[in-house]
Amino acid sequence: MMAVHNNIEYDYDRQSDVLYLSIGKPAPSYGEEDTEIEGLVIRHDIKTGKVTGVTILWFSEQDRPTLQRRLPFAFDFGLIK
Repeated sequence: MMAVHNNIEYDYDRQSDVLYLSIGKPAPSYGEEDTEIEGLVIRHDIKTGKVTGVTILWFSEQDRPTLQRRLPFAFDFGLIK
């Protein structure tokens, strides 16, 4: 179920253990996996390169403080139940 917090849309697919975070309206984007955290994919607008969101694979297994440090924007992971 998609929800919004501080202008960030988020959706946690519990079955697949994937968290999707999106900024603003959807835009055609490409993803780059973070160099430090396997499964953290940062999405960028194809035309501008601006960050459009992130996808976090294996969310339940990720270290939350490390994720917070590597995210390109602030997000409260406590919202994910």
